[in-house]
Amino acid sequence: MKHHIEPNGMGDRSPLQIELNASCWRSATSTGIPGSSLNCLPSFVVIGAPRSGSTTLFDNLKKHPRLLLWDTWDNKELNFLNSVAKYDRYYAEALPPLPLGLDAVTGEASVRYFMHPQVRVDDN
Repeated sequence: MKHHIEPNGMGDRSPLQIELNASCWRSATSTGIPGSSLNCLPSFVVIGAPRSGSTTLFDNLKKHPRLLLWDTWDNKELNFLNSVAKYDRYYAEALPPLPLGLDAVTGEASVRYFMHPQVRVDDN
């Protein structure tokens, strides 16, 4: 049976990516082989205040076999949503590429989202 490939990579998503409705595109960023991986928007975002344990939480999430996350702290905090230009594909390309067939999702953690001027905290 021939596998149907949709141009945007949505037909190549794993069961977990489908369950979480992950938006993905085919990419060659990791191996240089066209179509060998997917760039996906994050399935989760850890939003925490500075010194609140978000790095510890992120480090523990990295141990989960179905989460593919960056290993370095510098890449953990993308702060992408704080930028002026918000383009889905650029955001997806800032996250680790997911090899085709890997039943996993990706995400990020940025404490600066909590400090964004448009974030409102209700004291009640």
